[in-house]
Amino acid sequence: MSRTTAADLGPQYENDEPFTRRVRLHQSWWRAEVLRLPFGVGPQARSKGKFGNMLVAEDGARGANFLTPEVGEYALRRQSEFPRGIKKHRLLCNMLSSQPMCFNLFGPAALADTISLSVVSALFDRRDLRRVVRVIVEHEPAPRVEHLSDATSFDAFIEVEHERGDLGFVGIETKLTEPFSQNRYPITDGSGYRRWVEHARAPWRVPSVASLEAVEVNQLFRDHALAVAARHRAGSPYKFGALAVVRHPDDPSCAASMAAFGKLVR
Repeated sequence: MSRTTAADLGPQYENDEPFTRRVRLHQSWWRAEVLRLPFGVGPQARSKGKFGNMLVAEDGARGANFLTPEVGEYALRRQSEFPRGIKKHRLLCNMLSSQPMCFNLFGPAALADTISLSVVSALFDRRDLRRVVRVIVEHEPAPRVEHLSDATSFDAFIEVEHERGDLGFVGIETKLTEPFSQNRYPITDGSGYRRWVEHARAPWRVPSVASLEAVEVNQLFRDHALAVAARHRAGSPYKFGALAVVRHPDDPSCAASMAAFGKLVR
């Protein structure tokens, strides 16, 4: 049996937090010991640095970052359809990114109707669903003007039909090691965000909009607001909806953001 050496694992990033260091090392091991592939550059295609969790472009292009060839083909197809939201090098070569993780988790359900219902029912503990209508990885609801009037999108979107015939959905945000967006999007008068904060069915319990604008929770708020808009916009086909976050249980940063956001939700 072969043994992986430090050289096989490739360069690591010395400033990683403990959780990210652990996951980067594991992905480096998977590339070296299981895939038997060399390490590449990252995090961008034009980066000069090399890391053990990065695949070289040729291996990424042939789908080495995905669990099956079919999922890899689906990921490439979605990237060509949605290039603004799906960055090619991140998707194909970065084994530490939540984007290929999302395709590996939900791609099989998007491709195979026979497993979709059992997967979704198990994930969300629902036994009252008749069928899964569609599963989309990387989904931006349209038209924007009826939602948040910006580029916010779901990492995955599952449309379902209840036993009584009503349509519903689960919008999904996936996290592996990346922090939530550090950009702050203000909830100004007339903005798509303000519209839903002031909506009669707004689910947030907040003393001021500043609490939703805080960097720690702002991306979660925008994801949640997109789900609220998808459910309650005029003419929405959905009678029920939810937002779910898929995260690693040992990720302290994501857990802290989730806990902080939970205090702002009714």
